[in-house]
Amino acid sequence: MHIVIDNILINLEILKNANASKYLVILHGWQRSLKEWKPIARKMPKYNILLVDLPGFGFSSPPPKPFDNYDYARIIIKLLRKLKIRKYVLLGHSSGGRVAAIISVLKPRDAAKLILVSSAGLIDTRFKNSALKKIGGLSPILNILPSAIAEKIKNAFGSSDYRASKNLKKTFIKVVNQDLTSVFSKISAQTLIIWGEQDKVLPVNQAKILKNLVQKSKLRIVWGTGHNPHLENSEEFIKILEEENIL
Repeated sequence: MHIVIDNILINLEILKNANASKYLVILHGWQRSLKEWKPIARKMPKYNILLVDLPGFGFSSPPPKPFDNYDYARIIIKLLRKLKIRKYVLLGHSSGGRVAAIISVLKPRDAAKLILVSSAGLIDTRFKNSALKKIGGLSPILNILPSAIAEKIKNAFGSSDYRASKNLKKTFIKVVNQDLTSVFSKISAQTLIIWGEQDKVLPVNQAKILKNLVQKSKLRIVWGTGHNPHLENSEEFIKILEEENIL
């Protein structure tokens, strides 16, 4: 199913459950799509599930200009309004966690609960000297170099996600350089934080920081998994949702 929001074609799927009155909105991570969440979504009979390909991913068209996390959040809010979905639980994985967190703050009456799975959004001291910060510092020089040379320099400094971002590279830089610490501290929804014990992308200490920032939050660790606990141990992931009264 496709819906146009602000001239962006949004691909989505709605999995209806006959006995469900509530909606669960699932937002995937960077370079991902709604497809990876469908097996999990089918195990959630308590909800109608809205799966969305964020702009630039899956079968959704790319944003017309470089987006930041707030731009992504506003698109999803407009989509929910168009679909007439008023009350919902939000689940965001990795970069999708950034978007879910912002939505929960912008629409606190609508977001009944929040589930953050290996959520990005914090910038710790180690990141300040990272490749993307260096790229940001080089911007004045890169802007006067021939585009082909500038792109080679960016690729040399950038992460694998940056290199794979293609026409979303400027969006990627805006998204990852946005520190959402203040957003997390404003979340009022009941929040479940789920993290992989062996996450190498966003180490588990990030989960502990989030737990301290989000007032009404609980942290659950999926032991022996990395950045994708929902894929690496889906049975344990589902079990946690059941124990925390999400399912």
